[in-house]
Amino acid sequence: MRILLPALACLLAAPCMAQRAAPLRVDTVREGAARVQLVRVDLRSAEVRMLWKDPSGAPFRSPAAVERWARGAGLRLLAVSNAGIFDKDRTPTGLHVERGRTLDPLNTRAGTGNFYLQPNAVFAILRDGTARIVRTERAGTLRGRMREATQSGPALVLGGRIHEKFSPPPGGTPLNRTAVAVCGPREVVLAHTVDGTGITLYELARVLRDRAGCPDALFLDGNDTAMLHVGGGAPEGGAEFVGFIGVFAR
Repeated sequence: MRILLPALACLLAAPCMAQRAAPLRVDTVREGAARVQLVRVDLRSAEVRMLWKDPSGAPFRSPAAVERWARGAGLRLLAVSNAGIFDKDRTPTGLHVERGRTLDPLNTRAGTGNFYLQPNAVFAILRDGTARIVRTERAGTLRGRMREATQSGPALVLGGRIHEKFSPPPGGTPLNRTAVAVCGPREVVLAHTVDGTGITLYELARVLRDRAGCPDALFLDGNDTAMLHVGGGAPEGGAEFVGFIGVFAR
């Protein structure tokens, strides 16, 4: 009797079905005193959507509401995080695109706070299914090609370079934070501090570049409005959110 390794058996069998990649891979890494959850998303077997309001026009506000809507729509929610920074009037501070519809425009104004720490950037899923993070001033080159997008700031890493204004430890303030990164055209990573630990912007950038292998990364938000939930049973209550990044099974 011959015993074939799976890969060899696949090569010899005719026909042979290609193995489908897992939609998510979840890891937790340490960076200094911080513990960071990394959710790696394969866009070949998972779909990323931006979410702000349900079909009736009511804001979702909580990850539990997103999960209830998804269940009613026949979708399986794999993970959900906050999207980019939002304003006191409960609207996104910058660009927000859902299924090709621009619900809030690109923000090129100057201001104070994390969002306006230049360069800020746009995370986008294009109509061809690939992911990009681009500086805000270059986002116009993707006009008409974005299927989903959220704008935030600052950009943590662009082209493999960490933001020049970030200070290595002991500089910076460790806080609860979330971020999104693009590691390849069809590979996205969502990141969030866990177990009550905090991380500086420099450390978060370094985790995404050096540990996750992502040349481009964007800060999403911090403190109470930073959240990443994986699997079912999304939490109800707590802080209210505006935009979400939802990951769904294909």
